[in-house]
Amino acid sequence: MKNIAERRNRQKPGHGSRAAIAYIHDGMHVFANESYIKLFKYSDLDEVLATPFMDMVAEECRKELKLSLRNSQKSGKTPDDEQQIACMKIVAIDANKAAFPVDLRLTPTFYEDEHCLQVRIIGEQATVATRIVVKNHRRDDVARTMMEELPSYESITEAIENDSLVLVYQPVMSTLVMQPEFYDIYPQMRGPHQQIWTAEQITSVVENTPLAQQLDRWICERAIRLLGFLCNQGRTLQFQLTITAQSIKDAGFGAWLASQLTECGVETACLVLNMREVDVLVCTDEAIALIKILQEAGSRICISGYSNCEAIAAVVTECKVCLVRFDNDISDADSRNMLSLSDLKDLVDSLHKDSVKVIAAEVQDKETVDCLWLAEVDLVQGVWFQREAQELHAKSFRTEIPVLRNVI
Repeated sequence: MKNIAERRNRQKPGHGSRAAIAYIHDGMHVFANESYIKLFKYSDLDEVLATPFMDMVAEECRKELKLSLRNSQKSGKTPDDEQQIACMKIVAIDANKAAFPVDLRLTPTFYEDEHCLQVRIIGEQATVATRIVVKNHRRDDVARTMMEELPSYESITEAIENDSLVLVYQPVMSTLVMQPEFYDIYPQMRGPHQQIWTAEQITSVVENTPLAQQLDRWICERAIRLLGFLCNQGRTLQFQLTITAQSIKDAGFGAWLASQLTECGVETACLVLNMREVDVLVCTDEAIALIKILQEAGSRICISGYSNCEAIAAVVTECKVCLVRFDNDISDADSRNMLSLSDLKDLVDSLHKDSVKVIAAEVQDKETVDCLWLAEVDLVQGVWFQREAQELHAKSFRTEIPVLRNVI
């Protein structure tokens, strides 16, 4: 493996991503992105590189994790298979020896031409709430509860086959001018105890499996069918749909999507296809190829979880991507201090110079709205404006923020 200084100074897939990502070789960390370092309360990459992976896993969870790793070795899965070998909720230990539950996924991969494991943790993990839960309950009870929170692979398969997934619609609103109705669309499903499983939870189970392609196509087919129906009624709408890495790598996905739009009589400009930054970084060549196919057909592309790292900025420029989305790393009040208003404004201005519009997602408070407005972010979405809904009525949602600023 290359020396630590070289690893520290090179950007890797996952740099700047909302997902906490690390690479493990022979039980030791060889890379970790900023989200991972921050999640585990380490001061810098060097501290993480000196820490064995299992030292960051609670003792009562190590046996199950080691069993998953042994079973994967017996199954013969390799980085070429690109198949996830573990997807589980465990209790993790940070640098301060505090315990907290995380959603952990392990996938064989290559790092600097060596066989490694990619460790990926998605979502808002080490929150105050989850830490309080761990402090007030036995760790093994917490781990068991967290394991029960994710839907099973089988239940998602059944939901797709039985059409029992539900699409929900989150309005995306302009901060500047009136615009057509614009909705971010994603799936939810109900669990056996009437709990709601979110799109992120569903995706976390299937994203490195063939079922992810099936899920993406299920979502796209039904959303496009609805879009065609509403447009034929005289509505002017735009839908944003997110696909996984499995569809990005599917050579037939672009042609299939174009055929769905044609079949339902939907103008391609009405569809915005969203790709997560971490997926674009992991399969850049396939992503660029798909972006160009869809753009030639007239569809627009958005990259979410945008961090402005060099590699992803190059893709945005090369492919003339028209939208990027800041997720809560930049948008929410807790993390906004990491990026000053002037820095945020400079970033937005640089994107505007390349004709790229900016969406801020997961906006939950007025303070964030004020900051985004001053930075001249183009579009916003989040519960502060309007919660998602399971139906689209003619006057369901506002499509702009009332009188935020004058049009010059």
